[in-house]
Amino acid sequence: MHHTQHDHFETAVPEYQKHSALAAAIVALHTANFPALLSRENFEAVPLRRMGVTPEGTKLGSVPGNGKAAAAGRKVDDVVVSIEGTPVRSREPFTELLHKGGARKLRVLRRGEESIESVVDSSGDKDEMERARRAALRQAKLVAEQKKFW
Repeated sequence: MHHTQHDHFETAVPEYQKHSALAAAIVALHTANFPALLSRENFEAVPLRRMGVTPEGTKLGSVPGNGKAAAAGRKVDDVVVSIEGTPVRSREPFTELLHKGGARKLRVLRRGEESIESVVDSSGDKDEMERARRAALRQAKLVAEQKKFW
């Protein structure tokens, strides 16, 4: 089940609610009856990547002097135009693109009329090795699952 701020009780469809409740109950029953405990490996999330800015939409609202953004020459009021070639039009894709994929990110910023391209590399961060290990583990599990079916 997924809920958003747009959900309203009066628009709920009773048949859908019953179906969702039944599906959740079946999953819970089967999970509770697994023959072994579920692995707790990678149970806690790796801390998110930090750029060292406070975004206001796609504009940089603050750039503390001790962060990666300041070291890369970012300034307050710079506007993030794209990350890894994907246009950024609001805060959500801005943070999503920052966190997914590899440690090196090509960013295009606009400062007034000037367009600035730069690569920010997080590979030296302490959590990047763990992030890469988990990504490789997920990929290996995916390949193993695909081999079962093909």
